[in-house]
Amino acid sequence: MRSSLFAILVFFFASSALAGNGKRVLVYSGTGVCEGCPEDIARELNAQGYDVQLADEHEITLTKLKQFDLYIQPGGDDVATVKRALRGTTAQGLDGFQAIQSYVSDGGHFLGLCLGAFMADSSLEDDNTENLHLIAAVASPHAKTPKARLEYVDWQSIPTSLSGKTLAYFQDGPQFKLIEPERKQGTPTILAKYGTNESIAAVMNSYGRGRAMAVGIHPEATDDWLKEDHLKAAPEAVAKEQKIFLALVETLLRETTKKYLPATVNSPNIDSHPGQATAK
Repeated sequence: MRSSLFAILVFFFASSALAGNGKRVLVYSGTGVCEGCPEDIARELNAQGYDVQLADEHEITLTKLKQFDLYIQPGGDDVATVKRALRGTTAQGLDGFQAIQSYVSDGGHFLGLCLGAFMADSSLEDDNTENLHLIAAVASPHAKTPKARLEYVDWQSIPTSLSGKTLAYFQDGPQFKLIEPERKQGTPTILAKYGTNESIAAVMNSYGRGRAMAVGIHPEATDDWLKEDHLKAAPEAVAKEQKIFLALVETLLRETTKKYLPATVNSPNIDSHPGQATAK
């Protein structure tokens, strides 16, 4: 009996120590998403104590979103495909795209990875439709080819033990140019820069009562991703990136980001006249 009670207590305290601590995460898994991406994200977050669910475009409603602490828009084929899917469903007078905007504005949290990062920016896409305008930045392609590769990234505004240069999985993701914040957008914080040209790789800001983060690379990538694309990296490099992914989620869900220094309006990364971004 005592051993059973001890085992229960150990399990309880171990579970309580997990980063997720029961926080609820909704991951888009509908039309246009990259194969296996939502499932890998769910596995990694579930292992850390988050309560994760997957949802296609028909389930992205304001009522549904408000049941979760965080919404994740993974990578995928192209922004226009995902936007058409989300705009094609309506509930409570809002399509899926508008529901995401309202959810964040009302206090929710948004994490866009690769395609999801393109979708979060403040620009028009090639199809002449607006993106979400959650992030005070304009996204543009970081690479000229969609081929997967490993990219050096210099992480800045994350826990000190994880800061510095890492090798990350990259495939056709964006880089960002900061702009003067629009209505509802807070001053952006630069989280990471690419090692190749020091352009912005990840950025975060408040939006209404909520917060949004856009990340151009795939810190959630597993060993299987690298093997599938014939890329080689030390296991510890992949493990560190996955720790960074978890740290990004934790950072996004914190009550405050005061400890992180935002970019100033005099920063060379801020553009007062944003142009149109090309989506990939």
